[in-house]
Amino acid sequence: MDAEWLIPLGVATGMLIGSDQHTMTSAIQISPDGQKKANTISTGGVAALGALPAGAYLWSLFNHAPQARETGLLAGEALAKHFPPRADDVNELPDEISKSPG
Repeated sequence: MDAEWLIPLGVATGMLIGSDQHTMTSAIQISPDGQKKANTISTGGVAALGALPAGAYLWSLFNHAPQARETGLLAGEALAKHFPPRADDVNELPDEISKSPG
């Protein structure tokens, strides 16, 4: 039964998401230089997140790869729909986790 592992996983994930702001601001002391490096890495990750679907789509145009074209389009659509995440989406996670199926 999936609920045996899915419910504890959902609860743990919700608790970690809820405590993330406190953990990253209060419990962990990061130097300004470390914060700058983390922001640079984060920005690079966001750029890669957008570049990979675009790259797959462009590659498909020159290599007759319909699967890569579809992957690029679907990934780009999902990215456009859900990035950046809205605060409402994050705040609704605990409510969605606590709903019982059925």
